Amino acid sequence: MSAERLLAPIAIRGAALAGVVLLAAVPVYVFVEPPWRPLVARLAVAFVLGVTLLQLRAAVAARVAHE
Repeated sequence: MSAERLLAPIAIRGAALAGVVLLAAVPVYVFVEPPWRPLVARLAVAFVLGVTLLQLRAAVAARVAHE
């Protein structure tokens, strides 16, 4: 299995998750007071990055286990 085949599903799921999180975070971002807005943005990005990195780790671990 090539690296592109390993990363393509993870990239697609990460982009889909980012879209869902964006749809959920924008109303919260608009609703909160300006001093809290950077925190909302950082939490949304941290969530997407954390989930995507966990998926990548699982995919790499599965690939290493098969070798």
